[in-house]
Amino acid sequence: MIRRNQAILNRLNALLDLLLVVLSYMVSTWLRFYVLRGRLDNVALTKRMLGASALYAAGLIAMLALMGFYGNTRRRKLTWKIGRIVLSATVSLLAASTLLFVYRLEQFSRVLLLIFYGLTVALLSGKYILAQVVFNQLRSGGFNIRHEIVIGTGRLAKRYRANVENEPELGLDIVAMMPSTDAAGIDAALRRSDIDEVVIALEAEEYQHIEALIAACDKNGVKYMVIPFYNDIIPAHPLIENVGDSKLIAMRTNRLEDIGWAGLKRALDVLFAVLGLAALSPLLAVIAVGVKLSSPGPVLFRQTRVGYNRKTFQMLKFRSMRVNDAQDTAWTTSQDARRTPFGALLRKTSLDELPQLWNVLRGDMSLVGPRPELPRFVERFKETVPLYMVKHQVKPGLTGWAQVNGYRGDTSIEKRIELDLWYIDNWSLWLDLKILLMTPGALINDEQAADIPEWDVKVVVAAHKPYWMPSDPLYVPVRVGAAGGEDFGFARDDTGDNISPRNPHYCELTGLYWAWKNLDCEYLGLAHYRRHFTIRRGSSDRKDALTLDQARRLLTQTDALLPKPHSYWIETNYSHYAHAHHAADLDTTRAILAERYPDYLAAFDRSMRRTRGHRCNMFIMKRALADRYCAWLFDVLFELEGRLDISGYSPNDARVFGFVSERLLDVWLETNGVRYRDIPYIFLEKENWIAKGARFIMRKLEGGKADR
Repeated sequence: MIRRNQAILNRLNALLDLLLVVLSYMVSTWLRFYVLRGRLDNVALTKRMLGASALYAAGLIAMLALMGFYGNTRRRKLTWKIGRIVLSATVSLLAASTLLFVYRLEQFSRVLLLIFYGLTVALLSGKYILAQVVFNQLRSGGFNIRHEIVIGTGRLAKRYRANVENEPELGLDIVAMMPSTDAAGIDAALRRSDIDEVVIALEAEEYQHIEALIAACDKNGVKYMVIPFYNDIIPAHPLIENVGDSKLIAMRTNRLEDIGWAGLKRALDVLFAVLGLAALSPLLAVIAVGVKLSSPGPVLFRQTRVGYNRKTFQMLKFRSMRVNDAQDTAWTTSQDARRTPFGALLRKTSLDELPQLWNVLRGDMSLVGPRPELPRFVERFKETVPLYMVKHQVKPGLTGWAQVNGYRGDTSIEKRIELDLWYIDNWSLWLDLKILLMTPGALINDEQAADIPEWDVKVVVAAHKPYWMPSDPLYVPVRVGAAGGEDFGFARDDTGDNISPRNPHYCELTGLYWAWKNLDCEYLGLAHYRRHFTIRRGSSDRKDALTLDQARRLLTQTDALLPKPHSYWIETNYSHYAHAHHAADLDTTRAILAERYPDYLAAFDRSMRRTRGHRCNMFIMKRALADRYCAWLFDVLFELEGRLDISGYSPNDARVFGFVSERLLDVWLETNGVRYRDIPYIFLEKENWIAKGARFIMRKLEGGKADR
């Protein structure tokens, strides 16, 4: 087994990374002095500088090791590894730049430093990307697989199985799921030589078996891990302490309680606050003059806020309102009469927050953290919002995870606290850097959340197997094809008026039909268990799934939300479908439209000639529009079902009515002149672009469909 000598492999891996960093320095000097400047002598490639590069590399590798990079990372995603590489290289670059400045080493090329940084990130990331590709290929062939037995058949065990199935790149294979009561069967399974580890996932009522199960694992020399029955309330990084024989799990701890991490975060706060105040001093002076001229009163507004460990401090802002009696007791809104025109501009662009860099320098705040609140609101929310006071276990921030996700100003307190707590539980320097990079895109503050109607928006999430689901009230998980199937704890599409038995051919549309006939709401939407709307372009993180507040805000400006359209570039919508499936599906659909809905024929023909269109059967739209769309869509599809002979279709092509529906949405929208907005969507699983490219080439070479 590859994993048996993991400690040795980890050391070799770290050594290889160190050599790659030194190599990147050598290549950087060649690029900087020979390629860019044409010098034959390489002044930066002396024994002394090579030694310095080795020390730099050792520091970078040590930082990665402190982050757990060279431990057991089998269950870590590739994005986690690349993120740690970028963070470590960035911190190392800042440290090197600081040393060059302190020791006045002006003769050292800053361009070389930047090239070195870029190559270091590229080489290390490339190494792990290549390793992931190799491991994926090995695992697809049955190599480097870690075989597991899951003991337990309840909610926790099923969730773990679903999580493993959703992340095949981890190389985990669940050989069997066994009930905790099957002692003989478990003992026989543990004797198998191909079992690498056991995952014990018992419900609370099964815990009388835990000692016997652990003893059985130890007896057979099999490693085991335990998912405790209170899994849902354990923080991301729990701390276990010993008092005699008692093990204490600190359920409310965070990494910033570690003096090392706290010191590093504080050092970066001071560094960036000093640099920010120095760089922005001309802008600060201009704003100060503007505030003074806009209305009588002081330039800075001081307000008492509750900060770290529930202690109060004076938070600074540029004054954006006329001096008034309610300035310490009320939130502002977009229509607040107290604001000056110049103040409105400051709040719109969030420039009024810049003096808080001084609060950061003083230590009252951090660059990143939960936003501080007024004492009177803290007293109110701690009684009405669960876990509200937990956010005071870290320093408040100039920006935060909730703010870059659209929750600022007069928005949902519950959602803000949820995001603040997630930040505390999952804190890392990389997360802080990510939030800082996201902050410029969140600077525009419309402060109009209080004006958003409280619409009842429901998005059905169609799923045919157990899978992660967003917890936001926007979503209604629905088990599609539920007729005669297993219950996942979701709503089922075989209740009320339904077409559940048609799921093999209609896919997620059986969930849409169920929602159309049985759900009562003001806006209706459809999503897929692997695909969710988001406002974060380029995100693949399920935490970024669209929320109810975000959907309501977007729907104030349009009648429907659609996923960003898909482009085929060198194929039309018609030719792509004909190559991938059966052209007769679309030809018959056109004939039906010509007979029953001739007004839609022109839009259908135009859509078929285009090279892009909305796919995935995803939308959110006003209920009246959704009702009209569903009535039209299912009338067309039911007629199509009666005319097509799909008895010879492959299982994939037999999903024909779901595929055709994807091509009909644009036709209906265009014909009815529906006002819509395209937004990004998240795909929760990795796409095999090599396989997709191979299928595309096969379709072209064969001149017809390649079964998918």
